[in-house]
Amino acid sequence: MKFQYAKLLLLGLLMFSIPLIINSQLPEGVSFAQQQELEYSCPMHPEVKSKTPGDCPKCGMHLKQASKPEVAPAAAESSQRGGSHFPNVELTTQDGKKVHFYDDLIKGKVVAINLIYTTCKYSCPLETARLVQLQKLMGDRMGKDIFFYSISIEPEHDTPEVLKDYADKYHVRPGWLFLTGKPADIKLLSHKLGLDSLPTIDDPDGHTPHLLMGNEATGLWMKNTALDNIGSWR
Repeated sequence: MKFQYAKLLLLGLLMFSIPLIINSQLPEGVSFAQQQELEYSCPMHPEVKSKTPGDCPKCGMHLKQASKPEVAPAAAESSQRGGSHFPNVELTTQDGKKVHFYDDLIKGKVVAINLIYTTCKYSCPLETARLVQLQKLMGDRMGKDIFFYSISIEPEHDTPEVLKDYADKYHVRPGWLFLTGKPADIKLLSHKLGLDSLPTIDDPDGHTPHLLMGNEATGLWMKNTALDNIGSWR
């Protein structure tokens, strides 16, 4: 079947949590977002430090966790950040509905997220077309088991009406939201999701086209280019 590997990848890795993604070796209860705050060191050689578990290259002793991820106070942190690494900022969908990023879009869901802007002439149209292919493969799982989110990095221009026209142009189906919001909130999201990038001479679009896929409930996340042929995801 055409693109069968892409379907197996998304369904297998994200829905059934096959331990092949970023944080398969993390301690129990530690999410991908918290991984950045972990540090390991050798009991015999404290100068040996690492961001990942393993053995000391000097003595072979197993590295011990030197610091633990901060656990936020339940009430205040949950309200501000949704109890996770993901900012709980307010966004607006292409249909004009107000949603909170963590509470309404991420919490407990399997998602695929990318950044776009509707006036983009190069990467964004191809990104969107690739995701349209993948959405078709997901069939009736879209909007129930799997959700797509495209966030505009040009919110001053990309109003809900503009995003609605853009989504209609690509015949986007339910389960895929195009989102806009305050510029400062979009910038924060881009940074926290690891999808922001500095413009380069070889990048006429001004951003690198990445696709972030993950399962918030399990803490499994992976990032891939959004421009590859879906059929090549093996």
